[in-house]
Amino acid sequence: MEIKNKKQVTIRAKKIISSSYILEELLKEIKGIKRGKVKLVDIRRRTRIARKFAKDAQIILSFVKISHSKINPEILENLKKVKDNAEAVLRENPIMLAKSPVDVIRFTDLPEKYAINHLGQSERRHGFGLHKFPRTERDLSVCIAYMPTKYIQMYHNHTTTENTFILDDAVYGIFKKNGKKIKIKVPSISMIHFSTYCVHTMYNSGKKMSRNITVKAPHSLLDWKPFYLDESKSEGRIELITEANRIISNNSIQLKIFRVRRYLVDYDIEIMTIKPKMYYAESASSDRYFFVVEGKLNVTGGSVAKKASKDDIIVIDKGTSYTLRTQAGCILYSVKRKRAK
Repeated sequence: MEIKNKKQVTIRAKKIISSSYILEELLKEIKGIKRGKVKLVDIRRRTRIARKFAKDAQIILSFVKISHSKINPEILENLKKVKDNAEAVLRENPIMLAKSPVDVIRFTDLPEKYAINHLGQSERRHGFGLHKFPRTERDLSVCIAYMPTKYIQMYHNHTTTENTFILDDAVYGIFKKNGKKIKIKVPSISMIHFSTYCVHTMYNSGKKMSRNITVKAPHSLLDWKPFYLDESKSEGRIELITEANRIISNNSIQLKIFRVRRYLVDYDIEIMTIKPKMYYAESASSDRYFFVVEGKLNVTGGSVAKKASKDDIIVIDKGTSYTLRTQAGCILYSVKRKRAK
């Protein structure tokens, strides 16, 4: 959708608002879903509809902000509600697709979701809850961003801290300090911390897509505030974390543990490298959710055997004895609470 003038803004905004009742229906559908009984065709349908509403609403809101257009305040407020409802639908938790006690959600089965920046460019994203509720914002979740080359996210902030783990190279964190923009290059397999209210963005300077993954507390999903023209004078702070707090190694694995102990958050990020022709086995003391950063592996638990590869999500229920085995080696990302639920 392309917007050229104020008249188009009003006409298209009214059209979006008038048909947005369908989003309420989709939210009711999501409320009633049960884990392991969700049909992939249904989650894709809900995502496709909500993605269209969210994108169109964002394009109009960006145009109004950047062009300083003045439109009816009631229309503007209703359009923001449409965007909020569309994003609520897009927070449907794909973990609900997983069957007990062990399952793998393939990357190709994850519904396509996109974030739109102030230039109208798209960045593919996936989010999943570290829990079994229908919507991700009910508890801790993670968001994986697939940043296209030369893509810059919209400037934004949160009322809480944000911790983003960089999986690939060529990413910069950008924020303000003493009125100047500061760029910090973040190497792969390292973490960048943005302070509370820090207006920031991330930029992929490389020639390839770059992935990053962020742990989200419920409030940080809901309090995201955009700054369309970077007009904020808000100062902030970035901390680059390249060294793990603890490293555990043996003949089979290397486990890097990055501790996150900040306001309202208390968890460890674990980067596990399973060496070629080796395996990792344990009985899960809590529900486990692994994101496959690189490689291929076989996942077994009880009578269930699954295969997983790059960008897939491995789901293992609490109390399940499981084994992760690889031929060529693999890297896994997971989050472990200090007090597991």
